[in-house]
Amino acid sequence: MTVKRWVKAVALLLISIVSGKAQLWIGNDNFNSANLDTSKWTVWGGPNFVKTTNSVSFVSTTSSGTVGDGIYWNQSLPTNANWSVTVEASISPAFSTAGSTSFVEALLTIASDVTNLNSYFTNCLHRDNTFDIVPNWSANNSANQEILTTIGLSSVILKMDYNSSSKNITSSYADFAAPSNFIITKSLDVSNWLNMSGGFKVLIGGYSQDSSISSGLLNLDNFVVIPEPSALSLLAVGLGGLAMIRRRRS
Repeated sequence: MTVKRWVKAVALLLISIVSGKAQLWIGNDNFNSANLDTSKWTVWGGPNFVKTTNSVSFVSTTSSGTVGDGIYWNQSLPTNANWSVTVEASISPAFSTAGSTSFVEALLTIASDVTNLNSYFTNCLHRDNTFDIVPNWSANNSANQEILTTIGLSSVILKMDYNSSSKNITSSYADFAAPSNFIITKSLDVSNWLNMSGGFKVLIGGYSQDSSISSGLLNLDNFVVIPEPSALSLLAVGLGGLAMIRRRRS
């Protein structure tokens, strides 16, 4: 095979990766390094979201008012391809609040931007008198809306799935004990979000209302973002084709 044809084959593979289904935005992080990888993540908000030895942890030092912080993944997710995002969230069962009006939350948020948060969809592990899952959303600066479902679980896998055909994001959760059994809590039409041309931003974080919480009580770990299965299949076929070309050349 000539060099020219080899370069053309590689170029075609790259075009197939970046132009349609197979995207270059597969990522994961189990937060087990000594420091947060700033090439992957940027701190959002104030200093209340900290790196622990094997996770990232939300801390609130005030027992009155609200505190919300997090980190966001530096790479945007596309609007023209399906994707799925998951993160493990846990709130220590030993931690409790004074009542249902005070609470803490572990958050997985998809936003049109991370500066103004004018459009967002959040999947929350919520803790007040019990444990709940709370889909929470606002589009184009509209009023905040949410649904609260009691689950009694202190550790869950939060998940967000995007369908590029219907322009819907679906939130779901799974128990650590049954990590493949996801329960859907809300599907949101995001077709009219502002700034969607720039892709979606992924933010994980914590929130507290009239509750002080120390390091280790609210943790997030094992962040994963993947494209749709068909995208991975297309990429595998492309790489396999290149391998066959190289074998024939040799």
